[in-house]
This record gives sequence, C-alpha cells and structure tokens, in this order.
Amino acid sequence: MVKPLGLVVTCGCGGRGRVEPGATWSCPSCGRTYETADIPGDEYAAVASEVNRTKLRALAGFAVIAAVFVPLGFVLGAELWITGAVVLAVFYFAYGPKLKRDVRRIVGGLPRWTVREHDEGPTGT
Repeated sequence: MVKPLGLVVTCGCGGRGRVEPGATWSCPSCGRTYETADIPGDEYAAVASEVNRTKLRALAGFAVIAAVFVPLGFVLGAELWITGAVVLAVFYFAYGPKLKRDVRRIVGGLPRWTVREHDEGPTGT
C-alpha cells in the first residue's frame, strides 16, 4: 500500500496549503476552493511509491546498524554502542548525500498537475 503524500495547492491569490489527493482545499486568504479529484491516480501512485522507497532505504540502513550493535552492546559491553554510533555517523555521511540526490531527482521530476477551482454555483437570493 502506498502511503499518501500531501499535495501542495497554490491559489491564484498566492495562498498555499497541503491537501490529501481527492480532497477539496479552501484557500484561507480568499476562500476559493479547489478540487484535487482529477489528479491521475497512476501518476500519483508512482510518485508516492518512489518517495516511500527512498525513505525506506534510509530507515533500513539505520535498522540494520541498530540490529547489529544494540544486542552486541548488551552481550559484549556498552562500549560497542559508541562504536555503533560511529558506524551510524559514517553511514549518514557516506550514504546520506546519495539519498539526498535521489530525493532531489524525484522532486525535480515531479509532474505539475493543474487543479480546477471548485464551482459552488449561485449563492445569492
């Protein structure tokens, strides 16, 4: 299952806000409402899946390091926790820039969807 990403909607007046796909967003500045139901589901799912995979790679590295060094710290002594922290820092500084490049590539290639202003119809009497 793909975790939903918040979409950023920009109003004609310059107001911005985050909204879940398929929801209606109202601009806090001018009150206009926008529909996001027309966003293609397959494109959105592909983007969300790629972002979630990138996040998972970062968490997997942390989890592997913790899974190795926390039990060893209990068995062989707490000094290994310091070694684990050093290994985690090396992972962060060695692999972190690649993850940041991947996120920049994903963000740079994001599609731009145009959402329509929601027509509420006549409101006068």
